[in-house]
Amino acid sequence: MSEPQGLEIKTTDPITTKMEVSQEWEIEGRKMMATVRQELGKPWEMEVKDPERFFIDTVAYPMVLFFKEIGGTNYLEMQVETDELGPLVLSIQKKWGKTPHELRKEAEAERDKALAEVKRLNERLKKKGGTP
Repeated sequence: MSEPQGLEIKTTDPITTKMEVSQEWEIEGRKMMATVRQELGKPWEMEVKDPERFFIDTVAYPMVLFFKEIGGTNYLEMQVETDELGPLVLSIQKKWGKTPHELRKEAEAERDKALAEVKRLNERLKKKGGTP
């Protein structure tokens, strides 16, 4: 990933309550451009030339690199705190791997089977005069 190029900052009114920042950069040979607009006292706005590519290159691709770096085998979850939406979970998973929900369901089924076997064995022990 190259360093950002073409940073352009311009004020859109004489008392500087509005600002616009445009930036271009290159990721693996693809040019990216984003424009951020901020008006004093209002939420900032962002315009991206290619939103899908921007998301892939700035969010998904770094998560894939992190997944590889830590030796991930199935999925990765990252918790993010946001002021506006509260806590969020970002996750990335191999397409053919099991989701955390599927893995939990399998573990719960194994637990339930083991508990049922313990109960069965305890009842059998009681019938023979033992104590569980």
